[in-house]
Amino acid sequence: MDEALRGSGIGRSLILEVHRRCGENDWRLLLWQTAEDNTAARRLYDDLTGETNGFVGYQMDIGKRRSSDPSENTQ
Repeated sequence: MDEALRGSGIGRSLILEVHRRCGENDWRLLLWQTAEDNTAARRLYDDLTGETNGFVGYQMDIGKRRSSDPSENTQ
């Protein structure tokens, strides 16, 4: 988000529009993620949803695998 636009309501409007469209398509759940330290966004998301869902996001890059055996790590 462009810092000059923070607090303008654009983020809220976008999320509410996506939420509306999900309802039109009978989708039951809308998920998204943000950086843990993105406090401005998290305030908005907490306001819209009431709370976090208690999950932490992870990702694995294809071609980079971690193993319990350090000799097998490709990083």
